[in-house]
Amino acid sequence: MQRQFEFSNVLYGDRRVRGVIMKCAGCGKTSGEPINHFRGMGDDDNKVAATVERKFTDKGWAIGKRSADDLCPSCVNNRTGIIHDSNVKANKRTLQAKANAIFAPKPPEPSPMPIANGHTNGTIEPLPVMSRDDRRIIFECVNEHWDGAAYVPVWTDKRVAEHLGCPLPWVVAVRKEFFGEIGSNPDFDAKLAEATKIVAEFRDMHKAANDALQAINSQHKRINELYAKITAALPMIDKLERNTAEIKKAVAP
Repeated sequence: MQRQFEFSNVLYGDRRVRGVIMKCAGCGKTSGEPINHFRGMGDDDNKVAATVERKFTDKGWAIGKRSADDLCPSCVNNRTGIIHDSNVKANKRTLQAKANAIFAPKPPEPSPMPIANGHTNGTIEPLPVMSRDDRRIIFECVNEHWDGAAYVPVWTDKRVAEHLGCPLPWVVAVRKEFFGEIGSNPDFDAKLAEATKIVAEFRDMHKAANDALQAINSQHKRINELYAKITAALPMIDKLERNTAEIKKAVAP
């Protein structure tokens, strides 16, 4: 029989959300993890329990059939050595191997001959059929990086597909089925808006500095021109000063 977990409110960022608090039977340490219900999961206790176990085992916990058997990562290491939950990694390797086999590079084939309507007489291979295991693995990965109405930064459908090594249409199909369309992430949108504002302010400052530099250069050019004219006139001024002195001396009583 699948183990039943009690739900409570746990801290997630700066708010409290629905989740499960696990208590270590060895040292009494507690840890909370947010657990969301999505469309497709419904009230299926097995799916909910599997999600809870995966959340904690990914963090290094050993989850038993009873709460008295639960151990935190420290107690797991102290009592039985380092224990790694390899289920997710094994699933990823299985999906990766399947994707590699499906999408292995093939020798280039001759280009199909064009036909009158502008298309070709070649055929396009249909997308491989996604198995239940494929769907489950993709669901777990999307669920791990999903926050309410959108992916957490910087995850996307494309990144999930690359992470798992599976076709992008598979990820899009699973995400739409269980999580719906991608909405807006307020935190991510706020950061983008802030970055856009900083870029705009920097561009304005750069333009203002460039305009000021151009004005200074223009003034510097005019000053140099004026200085050159004054310097060229100095011999004439010196001569005028000497003539003035001689005239004063000549007319003096």
